[in-house]
Amino acid sequence: MFASAVAVVMVLVAAPAFAAGGQIIINGCTTSWIEGCTFLNTPAQRYALLVNPPKPAPGRGVTVRGVIDEGINICMFQPAIKVLRWNYNRMRCPKTDM
Repeated sequence: MFASAVAVVMVLVAAPAFAAGGQIIINGCTTSWIEGCTFLNTPAQRYALLVNPPKPAPGRGVTVRGVIDEGINICMFQPAIKVLRWNYNRMRCPKTDM
């Protein structure tokens, strides 16, 4: 029973929340395994972040507000989120060497 409750909570935290105007709000951990690209890892999916500098540092928890972008991007990765705003959060993320 406890494991089921934990699994449900993890899915709810990882799933993007849809805001007004087709925007999403999502939490995850950042990585940069392709040079020049920032990614957001969630338990459910990985997203390329199309973000203007300053970009979030790799290995940090962030909350991202943005719009899903279906077009071709420099990271050549789908899905991508065109970031409108981001901020660090208190998520514990795996350490990264990048």
